[in-house]
Amino acid sequence: MARNSKQLTIGVIFIQNALGECVIGLESLYVLKHIYSCKLIVFAQPTLQNLLRECDFVDVVEPCTKQAIDRYCCDYALLTNSKTTHIRFALSTNAKRIVCATKFASLFSWRCKSVGIYMWKKYRNYDEREILLAFVRAINPKLYDEKFPLLDLAQSKLPYGKKHAQVVQDYLAKEFAHQGLESSKPYYLIMINPFNNACPYSLTKQGFITLIDKIAQIPECIPLVVTFDKVHKDFMQELESSLDSTPPPPQPQNTQSKLIVFCNDNDLLQLSAWIDRASCVISPSTGTLHLACNQRVPTIALYPEYDTRRWATHNKRYVFLHTPRSSITTQEEQEVIAQTIAMLRAMISSGELESLQLDSSQQ
Repeated sequence: MARNSKQLTIGVIFIQNALGECVIGLESLYVLKHIYSCKLIVFAQPTLQNLLRECDFVDVVEPCTKQAIDRYCCDYALLTNSKTTHIRFALSTNAKRIVCATKFASLFSWRCKSVGIYMWKKYRNYDEREILLAFVRAINPKLYDEKFPLLDLAQSKLPYGKKHAQVVQDYLAKEFAHQGLESSKPYYLIMINPFNNACPYSLTKQGFITLIDKIAQIPECIPLVVTFDKVHKDFMQELESSLDSTPPPPQPQNTQSKLIVFCNDNDLLQLSAWIDRASCVISPSTGTLHLACNQRVPTIALYPEYDTRRWATHNKRYVFLHTPRSSITTQEEQEVIAQTIAMLRAMISSGELESLQLDSSQQ
């Protein structure tokens, strides 16, 4: 490659549409651009197209179709999900080389530059992010090894617009005024994400409401929930039902009145802006958690232990769930909540969390 001065055109094919898989791929996009100085094309489904609207290290975003891919005659096409059907799809395009995992479909194709993630012991403990970076390295291992240590992967944070930051700022100011909170006082904004469809391991609705209440009882903590259209009404009804059935607390103000609820309009960049202002994000294994990792916001992941390999978080703070949500007992749920609160308190005491600054100049 060093002998060729022509700029490479590298395409990255995201056939999947899941938020978590899309977000985890952002670091590999950043590394591709900065190591190979390429024209970087992302072929994506609507979720990732939405996320990349403000991204400056991707040159072009196109739909994930053969017609779109063929327009660019890519020197390399990196396949983020190496199912056999996906490899065959990539081979049907005019991309000169396909970078993917070693499968039967890729092993016998000279166009495939495959990585033995399922064959070699050294890849056994790689998480999803590390696997994608191994694909990036396969294009030119020598150049990758030379340049990768010099990169700051925190620069792969997903950018969002000034309008998104302003929405967060205005809403926080309104809520602080409504609740009589002092804007000059340091608070920790703790985002709790109770919404998850992909992973069966999570807390029940009532479990999350109990967790929110426990967080609100910590004087310096403000719980935050960002809902969206499909779940907002049900969440608010569950919250109101819980309040109606809870005996009045000894303190003059119910702790759940500290809760901030923002109904998002399904704009993922708006969600990212909220996450960026949070001190910590508590979530099961889902896209919101991986957005927080991308933003380098500390997390507490409510995980089945096996998820820590493929879907590892940056700070590796986990509370393990041993039973799926459908069959978790009240005692198990109470233990998870207690462990989560203890971990949150420890993170505050150690200085791991940054307090919320109610200042529009932060962004």
